[in-house]
Amino acid sequence: MSIQNFPHVSVDTSKFDLPVFTPAVAPVRIPTKTYDLVVSLGTDVHTFDRLLRWVEAYLEAHPEVTCLVQHGHTAPIKHADNLKLLPASELLDYYATARVVLVQGGPGSIQDARRTGALPLAVPRRAEFDEVVDNHQVPFTALMEKRGHAVVVESREDLFAKLDLALANPSLFRTAEPYVSTPEISAAQLGEELQDLLAGKTHRKDSFWGRLKQAARPAPKVFLLSKLSILVMRCGRCPAGRFPHF
Repeated sequence: MSIQNFPHVSVDTSKFDLPVFTPAVAPVRIPTKTYDLVVSLGTDVHTFDRLLRWVEAYLEAHPEVTCLVQHGHTAPIKHADNLKLLPASELLDYYATARVVLVQGGPGSIQDARRTGALPLAVPRRAEFDEVVDNHQVPFTALMEKRGHAVVVESREDLFAKLDLALANPSLFRTAEPYVSTPEISAAQLGEELQDLLAGKTHRKDSFWGRLKQAARPAPKVFLLSKLSILVMRCGRCPAGRFPHF
């Protein structure tokens, strides 16, 4: 019997409980909005008003900068989108798409930012301001800056200057390979480095921040003028000794 002569058969599929298959594809998390600046204070029960007042003042002076603040137990601020807490995975997504990341100086906060490839600005909490139980974040952030994993911020003026540079040079605050915690970076090794730092054996004058400033600094005008003058002379478009003015 040919296929053309095969009798037509109709089947009522409503009588069968047919399974429905859907592809097992994990959803892609994409922030509904990206920000120039993402700030995170972590989950510490102490408030960190000092840092958020600095951020609020900067945003007031720079209304073009968009900002998301995860403020934890600190009061929200003006000129920013504020969230008390959000899932870690969502916070990392915001880190990954931000131009600049600013965090409290805790180990977890810095490491989370580094996992996304961000080089964060870090402000250590201080016990004298009732922001934390002790001053462990102060030497820790200094050590992270020495290792090239953070840029320490020490004052309002310091924050303004570093935000200006970071927002103008966001690529300098992104690393080619995100930081991954490894066993060889042991607690004993960190403790030894912190002791050296506190004993004055390690100096911050050659800090990672200093190298970043050097990388972001434009070439001196005199150097640019001399280079352009050489090019003009070689092209023969200008008599020797007569160069364009800037």
